[in-house]
Amino acid sequence: MAGSAGSEVNIEHTVLNETNTGLNMTGHLMVIKNPLSHLHILPPEGGCGVRVRTTITARAAGCVLATNAGFFNVETGACIGNLISNGKVIEVTDVQKINFGVIADSFVAGYVNESMVTKTGFKQLVAGAVWLVRDGVKYVDISAKKENVGHGFIVEIAPRLAIGWNSKGEFLILEVNGLEFRDQGYDLYQMADLSIKLGFENSINLDGGGSVTVDYNGVILNTCSDNCTPSDKQYACPAGPTGTCERSVTSIICVM
Repeated sequence: MAGSAGSEVNIEHTVLNETNTGLNMTGHLMVIKNPLSHLHILPPEGGCGVRVRTTITARAAGCVLATNAGFFNVETGACIGNLISNGKVIEVTDVQKINFGVIADSFVAGYVNESMVTKTGFKQLVAGAVWLVRDGVKYVDISAKKENVGHGFIVEIAPRLAIGWNSKGEFLILEVNGLEFRDQGYDLYQMADLSIKLGFENSINLDGGGSVTVDYNGVILNTCSDNCTPSDKQYACPAGPTGTCERSVTSIICVM
């Protein structure tokens, strides 16, 4: 069950490092204590097929906390997998990918077909790639087989982003810093282990690498991998190497 709703969103932010994890890593854990009515999955203005930076979509919607969300075609910007935003169906496919959703007052994760997407009554729905933790147990290998995900995808070291929930019904966002193409970050086995360590009951891998963006109170918290162009400097990532900017993506997770 999802945590109870409240008039004002309650977010607990923990900066992760070797001191509090015992691991050689840095990142962020966001715990939304009362996610009901505060959690939304949003497409960019213009819908699937349009790529927009997370911060642009987030600030237009008034998100206190936002991250990138689903995977997309890097050439066309098309969303990959199912997407439902505030009860509105944006994209429906029969692609076999793990889905995170909100139905009534509950979080759900699983594999759904086109009929289930349109008839189940999802408030929010987004597809990831690889169910990291299922009911408190590492599920990477089983999920990878179901989704026909290659081993190279699983063991690639990169910046990572996962969402899920704990036994209290709190919504969790886990981000691990890194640099794409420079072998800095985590693989999906490590993400699953860290998710379990941090109390995830279920954890779903979202788009990682240079797509990862965590925007909280108007500040990008994570390191970024993409180089800025002269016109992009307003999208620079303060925590990343000089001259790196957030990437344009499609859907986002929005907490408001």
